[in-house]
Amino acid sequence: MRLPLAILSVLAMLCCLRRANAGQVGTLPVFISDNHADSFTWFSQVLDLDEAATLLLVDHHSDASCVERSDDVREGLRRVASVEQRRERCEAWRSAGKIQAYNWIEPLMPRPFDQVIWLAREQFSGEEASELEQEAIDAVDGRLEFEKRSAGAMARRWHVVAADQLKALKLSPRPLVASIDLDYFMEMKSPEREQRFAKIWQWLIGQPNLCALSFCLSRPWLQDEAEAQALLRVTFQAVAGVRGVRFTIRSQVDVTPDDSLQALKLKGENQAVPRWDAAALPADLRSLCVRNQSCWHFQDQQRDWTSIMKSWESALLPCTLVLADAEADSDGIYRVAQTHESILRVRALPEKASGHVRWYALEPLHPAVDLLPATGLGKTFSTHPARWVAEGRVLLAETKDAAFQLSEAQVALGRHRYLAEIQVGDVWYPTPIIEIRRTEGSGFHAGLAECFRMPYVFGIALAQDDSQQGVETGWGSDCSNFLVHAWRRSGAPLAWGDPSQVAAQLQVMAEKLRVDFQLPLPAQAEQGVAVSFGNHMAALWQDVAPVGVLTADDVFVHHLGGVPEVLPLRKLMETRPSCSVLTLRDEATCEIAFVGDCVLAEASEAEVATWSKRCEGADVVLWNLEGVPTQRPPVNGVKYDFRFDPTKLAWLQQGVTAVSLANNHAGDAGVMGLADALKQCRDHEVKALGAGVEAQAVKPLHLTSKGVKLAVFGVCCVDALVATDASPGVASLPQHQELLSAEFRAAMAAGEVIVVFVHWGEEYETKVSATQHQLAQWFLEQGVTCVAGSHPHVVQRQEFTHGGFVAYSLGNAIYPEKLQGRDSGALLRIKITSSGRMLVLP
Repeated sequence: MRLPLAILSVLAMLCCLRRANAGQVGTLPVFISDNHADSFTWFSQVLDLDEAATLLLVDHHSDASCVERSDDVREGLRRVASVEQRRERCEAWRSAGKIQAYNWIEPLMPRPFDQVIWLAREQFSGEEASELEQEAIDAVDGRLEFEKRSAGAMARRWHVVAADQLKALKLSPRPLVASIDLDYFMEMKSPEREQRFAKIWQWLIGQPNLCALSFCLSRPWLQDEAEAQALLRVTFQAVAGVRGVRFTIRSQVDVTPDDSLQALKLKGENQAVPRWDAAALPADLRSLCVRNQSCWHFQDQQRDWTSIMKSWESALLPCTLVLADAEADSDGIYRVAQTHESILRVRALPEKASGHVRWYALEPLHPAVDLLPATGLGKTFSTHPARWVAEGRVLLAETKDAAFQLSEAQVALGRHRYLAEIQVGDVWYPTPIIEIRRTEGSGFHAGLAECFRMPYVFGIALAQDDSQQGVETGWGSDCSNFLVHAWRRSGAPLAWGDPSQVAAQLQVMAEKLRVDFQLPLPAQAEQGVAVSFGNHMAALWQDVAPVGVLTADDVFVHHLGGVPEVLPLRKLMETRPSCSVLTLRDEATCEIAFVGDCVLAEASEAEVATWSKRCEGADVVLWNLEGVPTQRPPVNGVKYDFRFDPTKLAWLQQGVTAVSLANNHAGDAGVMGLADALKQCRDHEVKALGAGVEAQAVKPLHLTSKGVKLAVFGVCCVDALVATDASPGVASLPQHQELLSAEFRAAMAAGEVIVVFVHWGEEYETKVSATQHQLAQWFLEQGVTCVAGSHPHVVQRQEFTHGGFVAYSLGNAIYPEKLQGRDSGALLRIKITSSGRMLVLP
């Protein structure tokens, strides 16, 4: 009996977790230190010591020497009460000099290292290979003559290969771990060093069973500090290109005993044995560490790396990379039409910069990746998929200008990633990475287009990177989640899943259709039409003649085993004789109208009536009410007094469902004035959101309209009168973050769709601020479906993201004539369903 794909996926995820202790699917543990003996400790922490694995050793030396009484070490690794106790034992052996750089492998054989493949040189003859292999065997079995070992001889477990033999190497299906000693690349000059590293790296990161990786700098063997920094640079840049990596940097300066040949030689020449000090990293590598600090961690018992990282962060260059005449979304991605301006610019170029800039594209190392190799299913959908999502740098140009014109190939539909390096003195500083998604059309179609050029990633539904999930991690997509992403980008919050799980969330229009079918397209076809072949899905890309009728001649797009591909449905059906046609379900829908900043202090009844009329037809109407209905005097320091006569509340009784008081003018008359304002709203039967004592302010307004259950919140994110448990104010962030989170959870548990009217941003600034972006992401992560903003007094952009919708600012609806931006307001009307699916109305 075949298990469903969903069950196999979960089983595979659990298997991956066990193998590498990696935390979550798609997490690769990586380690670096100065001394290869530290790899012994690290591997003993992250590997299952009783599961057989293959070690690929990339090293100038075999490190195959025996440990004295190594059976005691093997037993000591296993007879522990905890992983922490094992670490302590390893550190004790290191401190005593029992485990060193030349003998760290043998105590880990035959478990977990069942086999060692030593990549010793770039190339060599068969005779040289035999000599190197015999050298390693003599070392690893050297003590057997006078000291028995429970595992016996290791000779058959040790093999030697050259780098030019890697592609032909046939590995066993057991887990693969790798350890790279950077002295392998010593005395190489650039660019030979980078080319040879890249060759090994691309092969290694593509191996389907790779589950852990360590690096060693081996500073005593390197010519000088410049060579060490060059090797660290190529290593750090490679690791930074892996998605889902967990990088541990042992930054503690090594003071353990060193009886290696090189150390003894230096001591015999009365020279100090050089050691790597991570705190002395060059400035460009410091910036790389800072920008990856969420998944790069320093291991040091001697120094406080929190303070070191803060000092590095404060010294970062302010320069960033931007796309001309464009604004990034809340996830930091620029989404622009394919025809948009194609100029990259370095912003905030430092005065000391030479003006020279290197421009790089970041390209996937492999077109297909299998995050769930244990299932074997990834091979069904792609040929020789890699294990890890990784990308490498491609140098585009070096210029003397802070602007760069992209070529025609670099504006193709889909995802593009770039970074620049700025020369300051002798150092090239990297900018943060910029991601641009080139699209066409709108809604579902645009959501598909932005995924072009992404690699195929089997198992992407289970991937998680910080708070991002599925395709939203940016790692890649697969056939079904390619479509899910497009729906989420256009307002339909479908869950990630395999084809059967996605199909279960959709409505079937027709089943078991053969090639010669004709099917009328639904009126809402622009919201997405899919075909399902059972274990594969594709989406309608272009409706060709006869228009309005779905046939096998229509053009579809699908993602399978490489980058997304556009082709006639007829071509897809050559090996898939029948299909089902799916679209979004019909659901209960209500319409909500949002009105931005409304100041009634100097307003006329006619102005209010005009905006009320514009909202006619909406089932729910929400206004942001700037100012309070009270006759109490203003408090000292109020720059603009927006208090108004409470009798004006009568103008809102017809046509306005509720008003948000969660703004900076709620406190114009102080605590007592707000208390009076809330009473006046109750007396005039006007529902008010986001204000009151703390427990009241954070509560939503619960509504049910046309079968859709809503929880509507008012939240203020600028300086305002903050509600406390004893006195009225407004619901505020960050002060009420935990309380609001709890309310959001309760609303979701009750099956309510969450809507937030938020006050945020910078006044009269059309560009969305970084704080707004951060807050928008936080709201959506909390389960909010729709966020409508006010306060900037100008209209700002809108976006669908992560299955939700954000309108950053609606501008002014009713505003005093003497103030700027009086006529800037825009009405937002949306349709929302009981599942949280949204459509923005024109």
